Amino acid sequence: MKELKDIIHTFLKNKNIKQLIVSLYGNAVVKYIFFGVLSTLVNFGIFYVLHKMIGWEVFPANLTSISCAVLFAYVVNARFVFESKTTGFIPILQEMGKFIGARLSTLLLELFGVSFLVDTLHSDATISKIGINVIVLIANYVFSAFIFKKR
Repeated sequence: MKELKDIIHTFLKNKNIKQLIVSLYGNAVVKYIFFGVLSTLVNFGIFYVLHKMIGWEVFPANLTSISCAVLFAYVVNARFVFESKTTGFIPILQEMGKFIGARLSTLLLELFGVSFLVDTLHSDATISKIGINVIVLIANYVFSAFIFKKR
């Protein structure tokens, strides 16, 4: 986070927007947030279509939307955020397996957390999903940083 603070301080000092954009693009946390937002949009978009438009129940709509978002997240995290240098079919499968395994733990948190809030506490499904997703995003960054750490 100190690096991000330095980037912002430099921008405020020099007021060079191009330099700010280039600096932010090179920051893993900023890239993670950007692609995390995109992953979340994939998750919410699919959830909305399945639950609100098609009429699926919360649990299967949530499971499907999360699964699609995890596949999207693996690709963008490996390629753009952490710039994985893993090559070869088996090593990539192993890396993907670790990523999916980590996401399964947060999947359980999201599935049962949203269902608990909706079914037990009678909270709005969309609001519940937003709250649980904040916790999930933080946990996912920590797991991803370990999985994709530079060798």
